[in-house]
Amino acid sequence: MKVFSMLRNKWMLQIFGVLLLGVIFAGGYGAVQPVKAAAAECGVHTGRMSSLAGLIVEVNWVPYGSSSRQATGSGITVRVWASDSRGDSDRGGNIIQMDRSWNGYSGYGTSETITSNDLQFRQYSSGCGDGYNVVLGYGQGSTDTSYNRSPWALDCDESQFGDGNGRLFSARGYGTPSGARSGGTWTTSVIRSNNGFTITTSTTYYEPAPPNWALSGSTSRNISSVYPGQPVTFTSSILRDSQGGTASFQYGPRYFYSSTNSPTRTADQPYAGESSGGVANRSATLGPNGSLSVAPQTITVPTSASANYICGVVAFSPYNNSGSLNGRSSPSCIFIQKPEISCNALTSPATVAEPGFAFNLAATITGSSTAQMNLFLSGNPTFYMRYVNNATSVVTNVTFTRSQSGSTYTLTANPNITLVDAGLYTAEWGVTSSTVTLGAGSDVQSPGCSAGFKVENKPYFTTTGGDIYSQGSITSWNTNGGTYDGAGSQLAALATGNITSFITGSGVSGGVGTGSKLAFANTTKVGTKYGGGYAVSTATPPSMTTTSPLGTGAPDLNTLASGTYRISGTLTLSASSIPAGRNITIFVTSGNLFIRGNINYGAYALGSIPRLTVIVQNGNIYVDNDVNIVHGVFYSSGDFYSCATANNTPVNLNTTANAFNLCNRQLTVYGTVVANQLILSRTYGTVHGSGVLALPAENFIYSPEVWLAPSANTSGINGSDWDSYVSLPPIL
Repeated sequence: MKVFSMLRNKWMLQIFGVLLLGVIFAGGYGAVQPVKAAAAECGVHTGRMSSLAGLIVEVNWVPYGSSSRQATGSGITVRVWASDSRGDSDRGGNIIQMDRSWNGYSGYGTSETITSNDLQFRQYSSGCGDGYNVVLGYGQGSTDTSYNRSPWALDCDESQFGDGNGRLFSARGYGTPSGARSGGTWTTSVIRSNNGFTITTSTTYYEPAPPNWALSGSTSRNISSVYPGQPVTFTSSILRDSQGGTASFQYGPRYFYSSTNSPTRTADQPYAGESSGGVANRSATLGPNGSLSVAPQTITVPTSASANYICGVVAFSPYNNSGSLNGRSSPSCIFIQKPEISCNALTSPATVAEPGFAFNLAATITGSSTAQMNLFLSGNPTFYMRYVNNATSVVTNVTFTRSQSGSTYTLTANPNITLVDAGLYTAEWGVTSSTVTLGAGSDVQSPGCSAGFKVENKPYFTTTGGDIYSQGSITSWNTNGGTYDGAGSQLAALATGNITSFITGSGVSGGVGTGSKLAFANTTKVGTKYGGGYAVSTATPPSMTTTSPLGTGAPDLNTLASGTYRISGTLTLSASSIPAGRNITIFVTSGNLFIRGNINYGAYALGSIPRLTVIVQNGNIYVDNDVNIVHGVFYSSGDFYSCATANNTPVNLNTTANAFNLCNRQLTVYGTVVANQLILSRTYGTVHGSGVLALPAENFIYSPEVWLAPSANTSGINGSDWDSYVSLPPIL
């Protein structure tokens, strides 16, 4: 503070000089005082200048970790007391209260009787402080009545103790400055003041360090696992330790997704992906051992959640008295269960589905968890199926039925569908709802159900103008009712095995009846079984007598002369038109017959009907997949394959790539085929004919040219010549 010199008159200055000189030569402590600190400067204005002095105490405080500043606040008091030179406390008559005439109330040597009220902050006019001091003794006149109490003066004379001039006084502050933290310490200053002087000293409040309080949090969950689309709730609380002071902080609930149930974070940083869920931070204070309950936070787990866990925490800042660190409770995590389903096998119809023909395809989904199946049924669920065939995709939403057995729930759909394209399909199915999609949807939560099924033509074969007999079974496709469209014989069918989905007597007047008119041995029709069990003798091909060697394995039937030939090895017949009157018989002694192209008969008259006979004694007969017409009589000790891509390379409808398209061509055989087995694998046509021609894939026509053609007996074949031909009804 600034102290202004106020010299009232020359007389006072002269006295001051005499006093100062006397102190110096007396060897007292007053020699250290500055000359300008005379009693005239806010000193005591009495008639006893030699025995009284003034005191100004400056009051300061030092905030923790900061620099000193002047103290404020009405709660501060300053105590001043006298001490002897030995430091002992002495309250004997050394602080004197003056009356308005500047005389001691009790006279010289009166014991100090000051109170705290007298030593609180005072505001003085110029020359005596700036309002943040305690002043004892001041140089104002007695007519100044701005103060309610009289001034105080210090008696600096120690002569009563025999120590000479100079007196020790102590000053110390009490209370807490405004804005300061309580619990701090005040300094005590020891002052030596000589008679007639006013001296300045200070007392300082040192604010204590902030209390070392700390916050901790806890978070709990309402469930341990959740399905996507379901809500979860986290409840948190904040706890305060027992340290002193008040903890002020901000806080808020948070959540995040994690791949583990023990997520970690960098110190003082939030968790990765941490979100408030729209909850704003709030402010709070807690005293020692205080606690705060945080409002619960509810979050709905999205259906697209890919993480394994959803975790909740409560955030608070600061978490201790440092004022800058961010705290979190330990995370509480809930496992996100991806709805898992059990995909039961796809059930296709008992008969193969045809293009353009409606059929049923049953599928089921089974779950062993009640909560899981309830989830399936939430949000207006729909059982859907997707049928995929190459680039073709058809999605059908269908209704389902729900059944329960114990804790197992099953959803079943049995949609009636129509597919126009034949081929192999993959069915995918699941349940969709507003909250979750299962199966092959865009937000798949579990492996979708899938299985393969076929939509294919039901190719069939027929025999026209003759009978069919088999030492095994006869099986094909037929509607098995109504007009009995599909496989059948115009006349009879005889088999030692079963005759299935193959009707007989389609050419008999009056209609097909039950489809078993000429299915020997006229057994009773049962379902799709029309007959069978008839004793059929083994067909014996003609024996070879006089033959000529065939010079090539691929003869040109257009130019080959009539005759009986033999060949050892594979016989390949390319496209040809056998001229009228030509009669050709070929024995294949070891090898196969491969019919590579169409074999036609040229234009003929009744007496010049061509005839081709091929007897394969130790091999098979293969018909190229592009062949659609063959004339002739064919015997084989092996098998007859209606669709092949090369010799000894038949098309397998189950394993050959693009088999359906390879064999999708009708084959008509005008003549007779005798073989161990007929492997009929053409895919042309279908039974029902909705979008696909209802025509046979293979048709065997027993044409009159077979038996009207001239006998080849003269060429060495054991047989008989016929004198005449008469058509008669069959003898049954």
